[in-house]
Amino acid sequence: MTSNAQVFVSYSRKNIDFAKRLVESLSKNDRDVWVDWEDIPRASDWMDEIYSGIDNADTFLFVVSEHSLVSEICNQELSHALKSNKRVIPLVVQKVEDDVYDQVEAQWKNSTWEDDARRNWRAVKHLNWLIFDNPDNYDTELDALVETLDQDSFHIKTHTRLLVRAREWMQKSQNKSSLLAGDDVIAAEQWLQNYANVLPQPSPLHRSYILKSREVENEKMSHDALLQARARQRLQIMC
Repeated sequence: MTSNAQVFVSYSRKNIDFAKRLVESLSKNDRDVWVDWEDIPRASDWMDEIYSGIDNADTFLFVVSEHSLVSEICNQELSHALKSNKRVIPLVVQKVEDDVYDQVEAQWKNSTWEDDARRNWRAVKHLNWLIFDNPDNYDTELDALVETLDQDSFHIKTHTRLLVRAREWMQKSQNKSSLLAGDDVIAAEQWLQNYANVLPQPSPLHRSYILKSREVENEKMSHDALLQARARQRLQIMC
């Protein structure tokens, strides 16, 4: 049995019917889905919860339509996922081309976040898309999505786990107690070396976190070695 994939679904409210069908389908396929109509506690900081949901998810699903591309919130979510080098899978429910693209671009020009939107669109265009704009092909595309979610499971889950730990380290003002230690440092270094060029690539935060963990681990090992040497010297004097 394959392990569950934690999935974050980013969508425009105007595409909520598709989003609900998608979440139901993924849940029936034993996927743990994070979606904002279910997972944000009351009285919590909304965007902080959104970003935490993205960080803790193995895969970021972006429902592509005219509405999501002109949504500031959707673009903020996508920007966060891309900056964290998350695995992003675009699900196209409306093809954005010709007149539709012109309408999107016109709305970008009237926004304060036009640069982010254009940067997001350039990044998304280079990814592998799944096309859900034809209801007759829904089941076929869903099967392809589920298969994709199970690919590179070890790499994806390690990417997520280390990103979450690195974020906690940053939130705790880079406290040494939040760093990796012992065999965990070695395992993280091996992952970084083996998957440096595998998508999604380790982010700069991954690299900084692992590098700092190695630095502190080496300091600890040197300190322990010094203490052991002093203990041996004392023992020789006593003998």
